This record gives sequence, structure tokens and C-alpha cells, in this order.
Amino acid sequence: MIESHRLHSANLIKHKASYDKFKEEYLDVLSQVSITAIKCINAGVNCQLEKYALPVSQEHGPTVIRIREQGIELKPL
Repeated sequence: MIESHRLHSANLIKHKASYDKFKEEYLDVLSQVSITAIKCINAGVNCQLEKYALPVSQEHGPTVIRIREQGIELKPL
């Protein structure tokens, strides 16, 4: 039983390290994702990046939409 515990503990440490590595890579890629509206974004549009959604309530001119700090950011071009 002790040997089984050691084996499972070693596997847990290995899998946690893999998870942390993949999570870091995922967040890095996610920070590079954006939508660029060259002309305008109309009211009533729902912008969704990954799990974040933002219903647009008013018209915007040229805009870049990105995920920032656990939400979606609209930034004028």
C-alpha cells in the first residue's frame, strides 16, 4: 500500500506539472486572440471570445476586441 501511495503521488506531481504547463501555454495563446472591426460594430451584436461574451448596446467605430483581465475589452483603433 505504501508503494502504491508513492506511485500515485509521483503520477499526481507529474500530471500537475503537465497541467500547469498547458494552462500557461493556453493563457499565452488566449492573450493573442482578438477580433478587429475595421469599419464598425453595430448595436445588438454579441461578441464572444472563448467563454467571455459581450453584448454590444451601442454602435462603435473601428474597434479591436480582446480578452483582458477576465473580461472582454473594446478598444478603438
